[in-house]
Order: sequence, then structure tokens, then C-alpha cells
Amino acid sequence: MIPYNSILIEIAIPVLLMLGLERFAVIRFLRTPKQIAWVRSHSWLHPNAISRARYPMGFLSVMFLHMGCPRLCFLFFTFWMITDITDGEIARRCDLHTEEGESIDPFSDKLMYLPMLVYLAWLGWLDPVLVTLFLAFDITGQVSRRFTKVKAANLFGKAKTFLVVVLLIVTGLVWIYGPLPFLGRTILPLLGICTGLAFCSTTFKLVPNYWYANILSIMNLFCGLAGCWVVLAGHPPVYALGLVFLGQFLDLFDG
Repeated sequence: MIPYNSILIEIAIPVLLMLGLERFAVIRFLRTPKQIAWVRSHSWLHPNAISRARYPMGFLSVMFLHMGCPRLCFLFFTFWMITDITDGEIARRCDLHTEEGESIDPFSDKLMYLPMLVYLAWLGWLDPVLVTLFLAFDITGQVSRRFTKVKAANLFGKAKTFLVVVLLIVTGLVWIYGPLPFLGRTILPLLGICTGLAFCSTTFKLVPNYWYANILSIMNLFCGLAGCWVVLAGHPPVYALGLVFLGQFLDLFDG
């Protein structure tokens, strides 16, 4: 029997409360010029300071998980990922966007989720080959910011970060509550899609814009062909669905 009540009470409601309180605080306390000036005068509320505060939190999340506190880990990790929304909102409302922040924010995101991915791969929850490829692409993308003019995360990078968080949520729910219908089978396809997005995010930081359409169209074709092969080879159709989804996602950007 699926523990829907436990998931609702222990996970869903606390997460929604955190998100709701964050939205309320941002909207309530960043309405007037006086409030905005107050935030600007306190450096610990600046986006870059919030991003830097996230640096150790991914490692602390792993520590909680390793100590046998998966629910605490889940909520702690979620809280700090919500602050990623907060710092972006503060940057826009208070005009605190900086070039340094374009590198700091993606770096803090990586320090949040990479320790979790490595730990889960080490325990066998995630495919170590895909996690290794993801790490290689993600670290290369971060290093490339030192040499490229555009340092902010591109759309592929933002989609990758979002889906990595979804992947960790799904894995966390299966860890805490045991096998869940459908969710457990999405872990490998999600990881594959995240790895593909990490590759695209890094690649399209480095290639000229006019190559985008052709490269993405070819990648879309390969995803479709790979999906056909998965079905014909008798593998679970969910993998083919993941490949088709990735191909259609790439197609959104080839215009």
C-alpha cells in the first residue's frame, strides 16, 4: 500500500509551507522603495551572500542522509534549494544583479546537488556511469565560465538544474517510503535526460549561435532513432519515452 498520507504530512505539506512562506516574505517585504533600500543596505541579504551561504549545504544534506535522517535531509535540502528562487527575486526587485553573481549562483547550485548525486551513485541508487558523465559535463561547464563572455546559466542549464532537483526528489521519496509505482522507474530516464542537458548546457556555451539549429536538429533525430532502438530491442518503453521527450525538448530551441 502506498503511504500517501505519510508523504502528504511528512513531505508535501512542509515543502509547500516553506515555499509559501518564502513567497509571502519576498512579496511582503520587497514592496516599497524603503523596504528595497533596507535590503540593499544589508549585505547578508544580497543575492551573492545567499548563494555563498548555500556552498556547504549540499555536503550537510549528505551528512544528514548518511546519519540515517532521510526526512531531515529532504527538508533541509529543499529549504536551501528554495533560497535559489529567493536570491533571484531579490536581485530583480532590488537591482542587485552582478556579473560575479552570474557565476556564483550556478556554482552554488552545483555544490548543492553534486554531493548528493555522488553519494547516491556510491550507494548504488543512481547509475555511476551516468553520474560520472554528468559530473564531467557540469564541471567543464563551470570551468568554461572563466573563458566565455556569457557567464549566466543558459536555458539548458536552468532546465538541467530543475530536473536534477526533480530526480533527487523522486529518489528521496523512494528511499524514504520504499518502491513507489511509476516513480521508481523514472529515476534512470531522469538521470539520462539530466546528463544530456548537462552536455547541451556546456556545449552551447562554447559553440557559435548559428550552429544551434543544425546541431539540435541532428540531436533530435538521434534521440528519435535511439528511442526506436530501445523499443525494438525489447527494453522498457519508459526509456524510449525519456529519449523522445529529450528530443522534443531540444526541438524547442532549434529555431
